[in-house]
Amino acid sequence: MESLEEKYEKAYSICRNNPRESIKLLNEILDVSPKHLKSNHDAILIYLGLGKYEEAIEQGMKYIGYYPQDCRAYNSLGLVYYAKGEYEKAISYLHQSVEKDDEFWQSYNNLGTCFLKIGDIINSKKNYEKSYELNINDSTLIGLIFCNLFESHYLEAERYFSQIKDSKLLHKSKILMDICDYMKNNCNLEIEKHKCSNILLKLIEKV
Repeated sequence: MESLEEKYEKAYSICRNNPRESIKLLNEILDVSPKHLKSNHDAILIYLGLGKYEEAIEQGMKYIGYYPQDCRAYNSLGLVYYAKGEYEKAISYLHQSVEKDDEFWQSYNNLGTCFLKIGDIINSKKNYEKSYELNINDSTLIGLIFCNLFESHYLEAERYFSQIKDSKLLHKSKILMDICDYMKNNCNLEIEKHKCSNILLKLIEKV
């Protein structure tokens, strides 16, 4: 008979290519073992990917009930509320995540993106910088490029651009830097700067 861990490994291996079958397997695990840690975590993200936000939230609340000190539970719920466009709730859960573990860089990165979405560049940059301190990663670098471009700190934006490692992001990053050059030369008017920042935000959300 297949063990729970074997079933979990199967669910995990197909979660990207066959998320519906994956979530079916995870739910079978959770029916037998409701506190199975990895299944609780992964189920939220798969529901999120499928656009089933209410199911993701319900699963997230169960996860928190079983593991109230696990920062990943709060981070995952933050991602769900961000996807729903409920940014204040997303920020609340992400703050709770870093309260549980102040070295979990993913939550700082996600906070940076949430604050960026609501136009709070100061707090966005603050959280991206904290994420950068903990783990230099391309997602955070893109966020820092955005924040520094918005603040007209072009040399800082170029410094972060030079650190991007993922070749798949280089094209988008190059677009950011082309906009950087445009902003240097043409963004004397606030309206032009606002137009550029909207373009940049659309790019960063797709990273």
